[in-house]
Amino acid sequence: MNATSVERGTALRGFALTAALLSGLALAGCQTAGPTGEFNNIDKAQGSSENISSLSAVIQRNPQDPEGYNVRGSAYGRGGQYQA
Repeated sequence: MNATSVERGTALRGFALTAALLSGLALAGCQTAGPTGEFNNIDKAQGSSENISSLSAVIQRNPQDPEGYNVRGSAYGRGGQYQA
């Protein structure tokens, strides 16, 4: 093996690495930027005062059950009520 073939092999590896990096950058630009899927279909009625009142009653009956708090928090979020 002579010096020319070694230089050619090194150049090919450098080219392959550069091509792979540029391809990765191009593919990274293809990602979606906004909310997708279920976030586009938020049902504001789930955060209605009737639904929240019902969930609060469930929590009052069983305050040690974390599931009630979780469901009520999800209802607030789906209704767009993010502040306490």
